[in-house]
Amino acid sequence: MEISILILFSIIAGISKAICDVSSINGKADKLSKLDIFWWRKSISSNNKYKNRDKAQGEAFLGSTTIFVIFTDAWHLFDFIRDLSLAIAMIFIPDWWWVFVVFLIKQTIFEGLFRYLRKV
Repeated sequence: MEISILILFSIIAGISKAICDVSSINGKADKLSKLDIFWWRKSISSNNKYKNRDKAQGEAFLGSTTIFVIFTDAWHLFDFIRDLSLAIAMIFIPDWWWVFVVFLIKQTIFEGLFRYLRKV
């Protein structure tokens, strides 16, 4: 059971990392061109945390540049999901000596899925 949960959250982390990379690389972001560019393309959406997308006007809402930045664009949201998924996966490690084994399994799944999705 623990291994299944670990694998599931490693897959979620890999997908999230791939989405972050696609949204942050301008050439790859063209794959997201049918979606809202102000949410998906990091180079443009990074200004969502500011009022009227203007840094001089300050935060768009309380915490939009700090604790609630995950709600301002796809890159921050999926980066948070990736970190949370990896943290949850680590909770389900049955014993201490499994840390090394689990890390290898997680890394294999995460990296494999991440590299595959990045090419798609």
